[in-house]
Order: sequence, then C-alpha cells, then structure tokens
Amino acid sequence: MKCCDSHAAFQTFCLFVVRRNHHFKHHSNRNLVHPSTNTCFPGLLRKEQHFHFVFNDTLFSFPKTLCCSTSSQQAFRTREIEQPSTVWELDFYSRPVYGEDNKRIWELIVVDENFHLCHVESVPNNMINSTELRKRVESLLNQVTVKPKVIKFSRMPMFNMISLALKDLGVEVKPSRRTYRLYAVLRDREENVYSKMPGYRSESTLSTSYLYSTERLPDALRGEKFAFCTAEYSFLHELQSSGTIPYCDIFNAGDNILLEKELPGIIVYSERADSLASWTGGAEVSFIKFLEQELELVLECGINSHYRLAKIAKNNLLIEEAKTFEEMKWQMKGFHFYAIQSLKETPGTSNIKGLWLLNDFMEQ
Repeated sequence: MKCCDSHAAFQTFCLFVVRRNHHFKHHSNRNLVHPSTNTCFPGLLRKEQHFHFVFNDTLFSFPKTLCCSTSSQQAFRTREIEQPSTVWELDFYSRPVYGEDNKRIWELIVVDENFHLCHVESVPNNMINSTELRKRVESLLNQVTVKPKVIKFSRMPMFNMISLALKDLGVEVKPSRRTYRLYAVLRDREENVYSKMPGYRSESTLSTSYLYSTERLPDALRGEKFAFCTAEYSFLHELQSSGTIPYCDIFNAGDNILLEKELPGIIVYSERADSLASWTGGAEVSFIKFLEQELELVLECGINSHYRLAKIAKNNLLIEEAKTFEEMKWQMKGFHFYAIQSLKETPGTSNIKGLWLLNDFMEQ
C-alpha cells in the first residue's frame, strides 16, 4: 500500500475536517505534533459497582472502591452506561505468585466491555482443565442477569482449552487481542495485588513477545493508499455518536488521556471502502505497530495474526513520520486509531466508512 499523496483524497478529507472544526487533522507536511503527557481525563463519572472475588469456592462481593487501588479506580472509570455489556473478556492463566508447592497460582478473570462485571477466581493447580473451566463459566452465567453473546480471549497457549470449555454454551467464542478491559485489570493486579502477595516473583502476566514474522495483508483488508494523521479523542467519540459511520468502535479509555488530546492514527483510502470496512470490522484489529528495522507498518488482528499493512519506503521524511507515530503512541499510553475512508464522494453520506480506537497495551 502506498502512502497517500493523492490531492483528490486529501481535498475530500479536508472538506470533512472543515465541517468538523478541524478536530481531525491530516499532516501533509509529515510533521506530527507531539501532545503533552498529562493523563487526567475530566468529565467522566464512575458508578458504584461491585468487584466479585471467589476464593476457596466462596464468592465475595465488595464495592469497587474498597478493593481496587487508587490507580485502578481512575483507570476503570467509564461513562454512565445503562446496561452491562453482552461482550465478555476472559483470561484463564497462571500468575506470577508461587504457592508452598513452588507452583504458580492460577486465576480465572472475566470482565465485560462496560466494566459492570469484574470476576476474579482462584483455581487450584489440580483443576486446570477445560471441564473445570466450563463449570466456573457456567456458574458465572447463572449469576448474572445480562447474559453475554460473545466471549473473547487473547491467550494463544490456552486456545484449545478455552475453546473446548466454552463450546456449546450458547455464546460466540472469539479469539481476540481486542480485550482492552482485561489488559487493564491484569496490569492493575500486577502492580497492586500480586506484588503484595507472598510468593510473588517479578514476571509479567502479559505477553511481551514481538518476535514474529509478518504475513501478506489479505486482499479483503487491503486499501490503495494510507496516510498518518491525528484526531482528538473527544472527536472520535463525537463521530461514533453521530451514527454516520457504518463500522465504528470507540471505547471509553478511562482516565488515561485528556478529552482534548490528539491521538495518532492511520487512515486507509480505498475505492471499495464499504467492503473493506466490513471485513476489517470482523478481523478484530487490536493495534498497529511500526517495525523500524523491517520498515513495516504491521496490523495486529485476531489472536495471532501480524499483517503487513504497508512497507515504508526508504524515505527519511516518511520514516520519521512513522517513528513519530510510535512516539505519540507511547506518550498516549498506547492509544491510537485506524480509519477507512472512501476515495469516492457520495452526497449525503460520510466518506469515513470505518473507525476503530486501538490500544497497543505493551506501550503502557
């Protein structure tokens, strides 16, 4: 895919920007503006929710303010939402805490996308199998009033066990790294729970490996041109609220960024933007990363797919722009976005066909 240098595409995009008071910016001069690192997030409300923890087969329920650290209380604030989400995120894995038998403890963690549910359950080492996992998930399903339609999980080593455990439960099982609430819980527990437990060893529970080979981007996900850009986080929410973008997922990022802070992003331009956005919406895009040594922009999808979104030409200005994209991600705690825009102008419709907020959780 080529970097967008089309005057027509740029003009179309700028017309859209002008109508939106220039919140959405295209940097034709290849100089992205670095935002400050202030991490306050005003204007959000936090509901008094409860945190559920199961230990030795006993269910405990606490107000979240009593069991979460100050940092996690800030990180988990969301806009007031009427109903729990029907999308759950699940993790079943060992933690960096060793018991008296010198074996790592295991936990089942389940959250929903609106963070009405946060379930943490300790599981004995002799019960690490699909049957026991299924029993615990079924028990949780019986306790909640709003049943999930989708359960996502992101652990590749647990693919077979989790897939088998969740089979025929009446929910869609979706391997995906688009499990940002789950990552927030895991990071919080690493910093504020596990480190205070006897037997703790400094070992991350999050996957940190970037040693992989990239694949050719499937034709269904391929556009004609791309461009680096920035947009205010608040404006991304406005776009989603407008209801004019067919495929759009801008989740609440909590207190990590200011409403008026600009996030780095990438726009892909295509003559077939509608079908491209449709395919992308089902690909579970999790984040975009610039591999400097390979000079590649990589689109991370699903549970273990690494697609070459674009090959960066050996052009100093373009390479610097790609580096700046990564630097801005780091400053914004991994947050960035991905947009798909049509090269065709259709009166009365939005030229933006797809828009997703992403988070490279390893940048946090």
